[in-house]
Amino acid sequence: MKLDLQNRIDGNAAATGVFLYFASALLILPRSEYSHAVGGGIVVFGAVAALSAFMRRGWLPGWSVLVVGFTATAILVMPTLPAMGGTERRAIPLGFLGVQAAILLWACLQWPYTRIAKKHMPLATVLKNGSVMALGLSIVATLPILLTLFSDAPSPRAILLTYPAYFVGFLSAATIYWALQRFANLAVGRYLIGVLGGLCVYGAVGPVVLLFENEPMDIPMLFAIAAIAGGFVGPALALDSTKRLSTRFAERWRI
Repeated sequence: MKLDLQNRIDGNAAATGVFLYFASALLILPRSEYSHAVGGGIVVFGAVAALSAFMRRGWLPGWSVLVVGFTATAILVMPTLPAMGGTERRAIPLGFLGVQAAILLWACLQWPYTRIAKKHMPLATVLKNGSVMALGLSIVATLPILLTLFSDAPSPRAILLTYPAYFVGFLSAATIYWALQRFANLAVGRYLIGVLGGLCVYGAVGPVVLLFENEPMDIPMLFAIAAIAGGFVGPALALDSTKRLSTRFAERWRI
């Protein structure tokens, strides 16, 4: 795919995300919320665009995605929470939409484009990699899980379901990557892979937490938590350019 086409696709995706946020704010929220929602959006998106103008394209470490996400959350979401004095419940999910639009805008402005097309990985290889990641995380979590078994939690044995949850989550995320890998050279493609993959992992682990705490299974709440967590961590991992920059420059002579 040509670099100018990649740039255009990502640019349209970022512009669409910003447009959807402002359009939703104007259509859904009362006028009393415009100053915060619209004004906050202008500040967030303007700051992202201004910062990107001073940074060279290709500088996109995962932690920078988290910084953009948390900063946007502080401006667009925190003031809408009831504990912070917010009175409009619809402004809360709209604020998170703005956070995701800010992350996508930052990603599209900074993504290191390359004409080098990666070979598509077969499903078996992708699932194998997902299994290895799930196994690695399971090994790391073993000690805390063993300690939890002897705790006074309402249902301590439910924590053992963490192991199959890791495999369900990571294998689902691996399948998402396999299905979308043809778009992995785009910032919006990496963003979608990260969000959907994060949603799979956190969505698989969430029910285990409720079973462990002997809480009722609240599906909408589980989905909301998984979407929020996946929307932060997933893109940060999927968009991290630091692992690809050396390969990108090493292969530049082939363009």
